[in-house]
Amino acid sequence: MVMDHVGNYIHEFTRLERSWSDDQVIDHVLQGEKEYFELLIRRHNRQLFRIARAYLPLDAEAEDIMQEAYIKAFEKLHTFQGRSKFSTWLIRILINCALVRNQELTREASQIDIDSLIQSQHPPFEEPKLPSEELKRNLRGTMETAIDSLPEKYRLVFVMRMVQNMSSKETADCLNVSIDNVKIRLHRAKKLLRTRLENVLNVEELYGFYLDRCDRITKTVLDQVL
Repeated sequence: MVMDHVGNYIHEFTRLERSWSDDQVIDHVLQGEKEYFELLIRRHNRQLFRIARAYLPLDAEAEDIMQEAYIKAFEKLHTFQGRSKFSTWLIRILINCALVRNQELTREASQIDIDSLIQSQHPPFEEPKLPSEELKRNLRGTMETAIDSLPEKYRLVFVMRMVQNMSSKETADCLNVSIDNVKIRLHRAKKLLRTRLENVLNVEELYGFYLDRCDRITKTVLDQVL
């Protein structure tokens, strides 16, 4: 009977995740059904992780910033007026958190060699004789390293536009810059990345966000807000 109940809950939750808009979910959360905030977390987890990683060179730091952004969003949800998409509002909160964290990291570790830090997470790519899937993983790591090496303003626009497939307008709204500025930064980012990396890799697979990470972040946030 317990398993049937769990199965029914998962089925109903999945149905709601697909059918409700963000605004509908928010209405239910504000009416006291706080457990539905989980829908918003799972729906936006992958996007937020990718954008957080565009700011921070370590996965763990990106996860921490995501959790902080979700908690702030939950606490301020009553102030969301729907003038922009919920995702845009949420990304702005994330960016503010990331900027503060970056300032803290700069103060705490001004002497750290960032290039060495990145290399420790993504070893340099050497052309080996590897099976196809392993070769792809190495190439993906090389692409992520190349993106990480971009100046922040170019890296962020590249991730938002090319990896996350956000529109120029939404990217401009999130960053509070003009659409022309977004286009210029994107062009510069592409130019800085080596052409052979762009031709080899599918950028949609970068900064992989898998179910175990989604579950972990969701549980951590819900434990703090519910």
